[in-house]
Amino acid sequence: MRKNHEARSPKRRGWQYWRVTSLDAPLYNVQGFTLWDVIGEEDKQYHLIETRLDLSQAWSQLNEMEKWILYLIFVEGESQRTAAHRLAISQITVSQTMRYALEKLKQALFEPLSSYYV
Repeated sequence: MRKNHEARSPKRRGWQYWRVTSLDAPLYNVQGFTLWDVIGEEDKQYHLIETRLDLSQAWSQLNEMEKWILYLIFVEGESQRTAAHRLAISQITVSQTMRYALEKLKQALFEPLSSYYV
């Protein structure tokens, strides 16, 4: 035999999910404790997640040499000359590749935004 609450259709039970509760109403009958107290605040570093995802997607568009050059120069702090020596290429190649790679990153990150400002 079915229990009474199981016999009800989902449509009949759905009304209870549409009730509106005030954020200032007491929560769980605890005096001075409201729903507003448990909602929380906006995470101030949430935008970093989106930024890292965007950068990761843009980074994936670079070839291995471009990634290595940017890594050596911007992460390890190497000079272009030292990066060229470590990669066994000329300093001019490092400079040109770095400029091209940064342009690719710029386009990948900011081109989608330009359509909003037209």
